[in-house]
Amino acid sequence: HDEKEKEIWNKKSKEKILTAYMSEHFIDVENPSVINEYSCGKINESGRLKVYDFFDDMRHYLVSENKVIESRFDYAMLDPENKIYQNIHYENIVFAEGTQVHHNPYFGEVPVQPNKGHHLILKTEEVINQEYTIKKKHFLFPLKDTTYYYGSTYDRESDNSEIDQQAVEELKNGLKQFYNG
Repeated sequence: HDEKEKEIWNKKSKEKILTAYMSEHFIDVENPSVINEYSCGKINESGRLKVYDFFDDMRHYLVSENKVIESRFDYAMLDPENKIYQNIHYENIVFAEGTQVHHNPYFGEVPVQPNKGHHLILKTEEVINQEYTIKKKHFLFPLKDTTYYYGSTYDRESDNSEIDQQAVEELKNGLKQFYNG
C-alpha cells in the first residue's frame, strides 16, 4: 500500500507468533501492468481452495449419494427434537443462507451479522501472475489462465442479493490503483 504499511509489515513479521506465516522479505510482481511501488509482503504456509471446483465436486458427490434436496427449505417441516425434516431422518443440517440468515428462526437469538460481498471476475489479455494472491485494498488471485478473481467488498447493512453498483465502482477504482492492463 504505502511506506507505513511496509513498516507495519516489518514489525509484525518479527513477532514470534507470526514469524512462521509472515516473511520478512518483500517480493516484486514482475509484470509491467502491475503497479507495485512498495513491493509485496509474502505470506508463508498458506493455501487457497479452488472454490468453484470444490463446490462442483462436492455437489456432484452429494447428488450421487442422494444427500441433496433441491427445494426451498420449509422451517415448519423441521422437527429438531427428533432430527426429522420432511420425513427424512438426519444427523446434521447445514444452513447456507448467506445474507438471508436473519430469516432463519433457529438463529433468532444468535448475534449473527450477515456480510454481503461483491467481487469481479477479471479476464485479462496477459497473465498477471499464477503464483501469488496480490492484495492492495482487495485481493486479486488467479482462477485459470488469464481469468482472475478480484474482491471483495464487505457490506454488513444490506440483506438483499442484488448487485450494488457503488460496490462495483469501489472495486473498479481499487483495481486501477495497482493494475493498468
